[in-house]
Amino acid sequence: MIFGHKRKNQNAMYLCNNWIYYETHFGELVPAESLNAKYLFSGLQRLDQEERLYLASQYRTARGKRLTDGEMAELKGISIEEHKERKNDILTKLQAALVEVHAILNDESSEVCSMNDFTKAEANGFVLTDSKQESPGHSMRDFTRFHARAAQ
Repeated sequence: MIFGHKRKNQNAMYLCNNWIYYETHFGELVPAESLNAKYLFSGLQRLDQEERLYLASQYRTARGKRLTDGEMAELKGISIEEHKERKNDILTKLQAALVEVHAILNDESSEVCSMNDFTKAEANGFVLTDSKQESPGHSMRDFTRFHARAAQ
C-alpha cells in the first residue's frame, strides 16, 4: 500500500471496492493482491460490528449490484448527506486502521489476520443478500470471536 494520496481515504475506498473480489478469488490472488486483502481484512477487524456492516452493505456486493449513495440513504431512512457523512467517517477510521496495519505488516507481526483464514472461516458472517438482510452463516459474534482468537 502506498499512503499519502491526495484523495482522502484513497486506500480504504480502493480496498473496499475490491472486497468481494478478494473473498471470491482468494485462491487465485497474486502476492500483491493477497497483501491488499490482508490489509483490508485486518483493517476491518479494527472497526466495530456496526461499522463493518455499514461498509459491507455498500461495498460487499458485486459491482453491478451495488446501491448508490442515494439508494443506501433511502434504505437506511436517512438523508443522502447523513449517509455520505457516516460512510466517510467509517472510511476515515478504516484508513487510519490501514496505517496501523501497515506498521504491523512491516514488522511481520502474528497479530495480522491471514486473508485465507478470514475468507474460509468467517467471510460470510456479514454478507448482505439481495433482500438487504444478513445472510445465514456466521454471525458477527463469530467474526469477532475469530479475530479475537487470531490476535492471540
